[in-house]
Amino acid sequence: SINNTKENILVISADLRQSILVLNKTTAALSFEVEKLENVVQFIEDHATANQESFDLLIATLGQMIGENRKILKEIRRQTLKQDMSKAVKDGLDDLLTYFQFKSGGRLDSEANGLYSKCLKKIENDVLREICGNVTDFEEYLLAEGVESGSTANRISFKKLWKISNSYADLVQAHYFSERDGGVTSSEWEDANYKCSDLDPVAQFDL
Repeated sequence: SINNTKENILVISADLRQSILVLNKTTAALSFEVEKLENVVQFIEDHATANQESFDLLIATLGQMIGENRKILKEIRRQTLKQDMSKAVKDGLDDLLTYFQFKSGGRLDSEANGLYSKCLKKIENDVLREICGNVTDFEEYLLAEGVESGSTANRISFKKLWKISNSYADLVQAHYFSERDGGVTSSEWEDANYKCSDLDPVAQFDL
């Protein structure tokens, strides 16, 4: 009947209104949860960016500190090598002078003559070896600086042999520890593990 149909429609309408109310509440609740999630996501993103910036800054700072400390360490090793080499050369030159005094009978101004080869070997062992010096290069320097025109190497005096050994050792060390004018760089020393024998041939001393 019409009345029954009307009652059924009213019941259905009431159910729909109730469903709509429930749906609206659910939608509102879902909207609130979505908003909360969006806030959480934004919070994470904001702090992630901030943390990343802080992390990047920290890494950059640490990198700079490591770089600076590495430079300091390299310079300390280079200076330590310089001091050790200087002491070894001084000890070698002292031994050389004692040898020359003995061989010359205390007359250092006398010529080496037949002892020249032995003197050269002594220079190689006591001085050049400490600085990775080349005996051939040293003898060329000796002939240029210590032998007068028309004379021969064996006529050089013990005193002059010793002085030229000194000056040659100074030249080599200046080359090793001064980066100016083509001297050995810190990087070249590092590559050679601070051993003159392991220096690249182009970095080794040669007149």
